[in-house]
Amino acid sequence: MIHRLITLACVLLLCMSASHSMATNTTQNTQAPQGFDANYRLSVSGWPDADISHQLTQVGTDSWRATMKARIAIARGEEIGRFRFNSSGLRSYDYDSNYRLLGIKRDYALDSSELGQTPDRQSAIIELALNAASNACQQDCPVHYRDHRGRDKALLYHRLPDAPMQVAGLTTQALRLELTEPDEPEKRMVMALHPELPGLLLEMEYFNDGKRKSRLSLTSVNRY
Repeated sequence: MIHRLITLACVLLLCMSASHSMATNTTQNTQAPQGFDANYRLSVSGWPDADISHQLTQVGTDSWRATMKARIAIARGEEIGRFRFNSSGLRSYDYDSNYRLLGIKRDYALDSSELGQTPDRQSAIIELALNAASNACQQDCPVHYRDHRGRDKALLYHRLPDAPMQVAGLTTQALRLELTEPDEPEKRMVMALHPELPGLLLEMEYFNDGKRKSRLSLTSVNRY
């Protein structure tokens, strides 16, 4: 289903966010969200390649909208997470998604009462990047997010050494992370994030039993 493509785009079958227990660490980080408009190419074993678009847009004094769209020949999908970011950290307050496959459609929505203290997975990407950049946690860092149905999901991440990268016309020292599922350590994802544009994905690779199953790469980006 198309929502799996977007899930893959978030973290190649994992999707992540920082947990509320880590949210206070965001205030220790002087970094703040920065708007961008990016495009990715997602290659998944057994699937046709997918084009992914990813935008982060400021819509108010402290309000932001994170949008991700995926499209292949027979399906498309969109997820929108809305959050506030201020001195108290990041707090999700609204989420919408819709998926279309061969004329069959599914729509989902989560409001602030359903999200509670846990971010939706679009806002989660931004919060994870902010917390990881703060260096507040380095090893076995617990993370939580809500999926499109509102179910709580958990992961662990740890920092990898930063590395220079040149991609889509950008040259930067990428912030690198490895994420795993607590009960399935054979499933892991290695991702590279832009250090100055929280949430911008430079590259991601998903591995299962030591074999690479998926790869996402940045193809273009404009910053606001």
